[in-house]
Amino acid sequence: MPTSPAPAPLNPSPAPASGDLADDIELVTQRIEAAHTDITAGYDNWLEIGFALSDALGESGRDYFHRISRFNAGYDQAECDRQYDKCMRSHGTGVTIKTFFQKAKDAGVSVSTRPISAKSATYAKSAQSHSADSITPISAQNQNADIADSAETADMEDEPLMPTFSQQVKDNLPEFLQKIVAISNSEHDADILLLGSLTVLSACMPHICGVYDKRIVYPNLFLFVAARASSGKGRLTLCRYLVEPIHERLREINEAEVMEYKQKMAEYNAAGKKKATMEKPEEPPLRMLFIPANSSATAVYQVLSDNGGEGLMFETEGDTLANTFGSDYGNYSDGFRKAFHHETISYIRRKDREYVNLKHPKLSTLLTGTPRQILNLITDAENGLFSRFAFYYLNTRLIWNNVFDNSMDGTLDEYFQKLGTDYQDLFKILQGLDHDLKFRFTIKQEEDFNATFDAFQADYVEEYGE
Repeated sequence: MPTSPAPAPLNPSPAPASGDLADDIELVTQRIEAAHTDITAGYDNWLEIGFALSDALGESGRDYFHRISRFNAGYDQAECDRQYDKCMRSHGTGVTIKTFFQKAKDAGVSVSTRPISAKSATYAKSAQSHSADSITPISAQNQNADIADSAETADMEDEPLMPTFSQQVKDNLPEFLQKIVAISNSEHDADILLLGSLTVLSACMPHICGVYDKRIVYPNLFLFVAARASSGKGRLTLCRYLVEPIHERLREINEAEVMEYKQKMAEYNAAGKKKATMEKPEEPPLRMLFIPANSSATAVYQVLSDNGGEGLMFETEGDTLANTFGSDYGNYSDGFRKAFHHETISYIRRKDREYVNLKHPKLSTLLTGTPRQILNLITDAENGLFSRFAFYYLNTRLIWNNVFDNSMDGTLDEYFQKLGTDYQDLFKILQGLDHDLKFRFTIKQEEDFNATFDAFQADYVEEYGE
């Protein structure tokens, strides 16, 4: 950014803005972040925004100045701090916070505001006070959500605005995951792409484990992304490309094994009386990574068994699994819960009446759907599935994305397919290890983890009872 000097007469810090004005500034800033909009283009613009924030918020406006400025290609943290120091020392500029709102509006960002519900404010305070250093929500208030869901009767004006992961988390991701969040179109979009990617990749991390509560655990995750229609959750399907090469390779191996099996069976059946001296060919396992949710309980267990206990369930409609659990043939909810904790699943293989013990299953699950579909799948908090899933609620955004944007080479599908090919190389390395790699926190991280969840538990007991 240009560094033309700002006027520098000394001026005391202004009084902090009222709560309502501070909330309005926060809300509009979040919309700027959600849309990745640069409203600071040109030195004069940038300078006036600094004047506006320092006039309204004093020192408290510094963080907003950084949050807004970072979408400029020339953003520099130290330079941004120096410029805000100059704005704080200036007076008599005549620039008020109205300038900030006008520049946001001129850039296409909505500046309409509404009252924040008491519950939202409580959530924001709790989320910010209990977040570990490495995971701090930007805020518990995100952009406005005003599109009605025909299946819901609640007024969306009272919908809590949910937090997103801090930029600090994204900046410290491994390069592979940074490539994923880099193509997001909002803070929420970055969140679901990151969480979705971690979930599908968790099904393909052989020889990786850790110890939790003195028990061996594996990376496998259960994730449910809930949102109303047209909220953007459909972009999660891109995450499937990350592990499709692994699935396709398993299918290729399976097809080759099936062809060999059919050839041997043909030879066996043509042997006539010589069969007595021959060993009957054994049917090959059904190799695959993706397990359809609309399967019988026995089929799901059989696929897991054939693939060394490993599998991924990826469904874009939560009702698919809910309907399967509600059927006589597909109620494998108990096995689903056991798989999360890698507990032994036992079943009878009907074809040859064989008793099978599936030890240490490693199942990952990614589901998307509407909030009502969660209730269809998990009818109450005492259902064991409730505590197995991580839930992410995606607020509806009243922002129309440019569907003809051609700023990147190729399509998003091709972009994620390339990432999937890259990840397959790492998968092969992990698969070839002759020993396990055990992951653990540092002592400080363990202390932070225990303190954070101890506080969460106390809050939840106070709020909801035992």
